[in-house]
Amino acid sequence: MESEQGPRAALRVWRKAEKLSQDAAAKLLDVTADMIGMIERGERFPGRRTANKLKALAGIPTEAWDRLEDDEKSPSESGAHLAVVDPAAEPERAGNA
Repeated sequence: MESEQGPRAALRVWRKAEKLSQDAAAKLLDVTADMIGMIERGERFPGRRTANKLKALAGIPTEAWDRLEDDEKSPSESGAHLAVVDPAAEPERAGNA
């Protein structure tokens, strides 16, 4: 179990000191509020990008984390690569193959 002085606690202390909700902190860090909660509860580790932002905003050293996850997609990136498919066009695509 992690000590109360670890980076997860530091994240929560920073958030409370700045009077930030999980949602507000998430917007600053460009992650979801769910991700903030999971990091604080020890269910996930931050990605490198998030850890770097936490270092800049909250002074939590990147090396304080036991490990870092692969960079998670930010909410602004999560829909960036979705293709819109017109179901009516599907038969044409199949016919052109």
